[in-house]
Amino acid sequence: MKLILMRHGQSGGNVGLKGDEFDRLTLRGVKQAEEAGKKIKNRKIKVIYCSPVGRCVQTLDEILEVKKKQVPANLSRLIKPKLKKEKLEELQKRVILFLEDLKCELEEDEEALVISHLPVVKMFEYEITGKADFWENGEIKEFDYSR
Repeated sequence: MKLILMRHGQSGGNVGLKGDEFDRLTLRGVKQAEEAGKKIKNRKIKVIYCSPVGRCVQTLDEILEVKKKQVPANLSRLIKPKLKKEKLEELQKRVILFLEDLKCELEEDEEALVISHLPVVKMFEYEITGKADFWENGEIKEFDYSR
């Protein structure tokens, strides 16, 4: 299957804002989400999984606005941000559990989009490729993930 991973667009927290603006996308973050939507507009994505945190949901909304095609979207706590007290091994277990579930949900020729946070998308990349690079806000990477 094709797994399209995306880090959410730039949020207030990424540029040091606090309070109500912390979790909202900045204007740049909205543009990043719109650009991501354009990149995947014609993809045959079967399902979208998104962290339930506001900046990811807002990224999802912007993508769906551009895509203009109904795609089932699910919020998943398995791909929520890494908590400060959470050990990397615990995050790794969440990602592995998500990937195992995804293998049961999708056929080999289907595609899924996952929108999440930096530590989470890096852990996905590590689990799939054995390495993890830095991800910019709004960045999309695509992986073949087979059974």
